[in-house]
Amino acid sequence: MNMPDLHLHISREKKDEWMKWGMKLKEGKSFFASSLANVDAAGRVVKVHAPPGVDLNDPEVRKQAFKAAGKRLQTESPEEHYSSEKQRARVMGGEVPPAFEDCEGAEATVWTKGNVRFYWKHPTGRVVAFTIPGSAKWAPKEKDEKRYISFTPEGLNLLDNFEKVMLRPRATKSPTWTIDEMKQFKQRDDMRTCWEQHTKEDWGSDVEEELEDDHAALPKSFFEPKGPPPLTFKQTDVTAYAQPPMPGDGTWIIHEFLKDFIGDDGGRVLTGNIEGLVNHRSEHLFVQLQNFIAHPKYFHYPWKSEWMQMLVPNKQRGRLRKNLTFCRDILKETNLTIYPHQSPDKKAHSGVWWEIGPKKEGW
Repeated sequence: MNMPDLHLHISREKKDEWMKWGMKLKEGKSFFASSLANVDAAGRVVKVHAPPGVDLNDPEVRKQAFKAAGKRLQTESPEEHYSSEKQRARVMGGEVPPAFEDCEGAEATVWTKGNVRFYWKHPTGRVVAFTIPGSAKWAPKEKDEKRYISFTPEGLNLLDNFEKVMLRPRATKSPTWTIDEMKQFKQRDDMRTCWEQHTKEDWGSDVEEELEDDHAALPKSFFEPKGPPPLTFKQTDVTAYAQPPMPGDGTWIIHEFLKDFIGDDGGRVLTGNIEGLVNHRSEHLFVQLQNFIAHPKYFHYPWKSEWMQMLVPNKQRGRLRKNLTFCRDILKETNLTIYPHQSPDKKAHSGVWWEIGPKKEGW
């Protein structure tokens, strides 16, 4: 019971009082939700905004405090004010790190699903809340543990309490995110400005790369109009999606890949841990699809960045399957076992073969 989230309304010092309250809860009730429900939210607002020494129960004092709170919201983005980390920090009595133009060494928040969040004040004055794909393993285990952001000429680092670089899964050396990986961020433009400001380095020859890619790329007009995004894992309504997909649709690229990789008659692809299936990279769905999307021909494809993020190993396998089965049927799944004597690292690994059906009639 030594979890901070369970002590929002009764401090850990009042153990007997907390146990008396906890034992009254019916089976199946959430300790956290019940604890949060006992927090006097309105009282906290008054306490924060009222002048010191006044009667917090005075109706006029409370009225002015609520006005002050409303005025504050007018100057701050409601989306940011009610972000999950800010709300949690408020109920825990803490604060979310502020935004500065110089955020070298700034504190970062690691969400339970692995995304990393930190704030930066843009030279124009607006606050940018960066949300970067990371690893759930980076989340602090103790209340006093911190995570920090550091910029290097090679990329961007996430540091622990001891200023040790936290590496992404299967990475063997720093930085946490390379420049090439940063170029795949949804907030790429702001990240470029932020990174160049801190390192005084050139982000890279984006213009040269674009010109080089443009030489073989399909024109932007080919992908217009921009259609709906790739399907989500739980999405059931597909009425907005053309069948067969149009070039601007989020489902178009997987349709093109399947035609190119296994042909109109169908074939098989392998799924599973890429690291453990190194001898099967030529047949691995994630590896080959990533290579396909990265081809200069698809430089202007509007959903390229989202697909590249989807192909981060072991992150959105269900979503990838959803988009694949929109285009083709998976007829059969067969397990593949790699025994220790067959594996380069002398460990057992496994994968799954997907037997993909032929192109749909009329597609």
